[in-house]
Amino acid sequence: MSNTPRMDAIFLKYARKEITATQTREECDKIERELAEARAEIERKDKLIEQMRVALAWLYQWTKNEIEHFDANTPDDEIIKDVEAALSAAEMGK
Repeated sequence: MSNTPRMDAIFLKYARKEITATQTREECDKIERELAEARAEIERKDKLIEQMRVALAWLYQWTKNEIEHFDANTPDDEIIKDVEAALSAAEMGK
């Protein structure tokens, strides 16, 4: 078997003589290119998510430090809760 069900279908067509060897290779090459592009996109998104996680962690620390200068129940309390929830979600997705 191959890397993908789509490739399996192409090989089956070739085995049934529905397509030529050249067509089979071209279709497989196309699928491999699409797969490589998808992997590159995932890698780019993973890097972006990591950058966002770092920025969120910095924002969390900065907001937490700022809140220490104010009394409890300030509007900043809601901000820190939102940032904590987002940071927690980012960490769980890591």
